[in-house]
Amino acid sequence: MNLGFLYGFSPLLLAIVLSGKVSTTRVEGRVGIQIDYKTGLIGHVYFYSPARAVGLRKGDIVLEVDGEKGTDKNRHEIHGDPGSTVTLKIRRRQEEFTVRIERVERWKIKER
Repeated sequence: MNLGFLYGFSPLLLAIVLSGKVSTTRVEGRVGIQIDYKTGLIGHVYFYSPARAVGLRKGDIVLEVDGEKGTDKNRHEIHGDPGSTVTLKIRRRQEEFTVRIERVERWKIKER
C-alpha cells in the first residue's frame, strides 16, 4: 500500500484516519440556516447561503420537510448530500409557502 500521500500529516490525524473510524469522503450539504429542531423556528439565516437566496428569514418556521410534517427527526433531513435539493414548507406570520433549496458544501456558506 502506497501511503506517500500522507506525508506531512500529524501522527494523531494519521492514526484517526487509518483506524477507519472517520469517513474521509462524506461531505454533508447544508442550506445555511440555524434551526431549533424541536419547534422548527429558524434562528439565523447566513448571508451567503442558499436559504437566503430563496428568501428565508429569521423567525420563519419549518412546517414540512420534503412533504412530510416537520418533526424533530425529519428536520435533521434538511441537511444531505451537496447538490441535492430539499423542499421546505414555511410559515411566516400568517402566510405559508414552499421553497426548494439546493444544498451546498458547508464551506460555501458564509456571513458578510
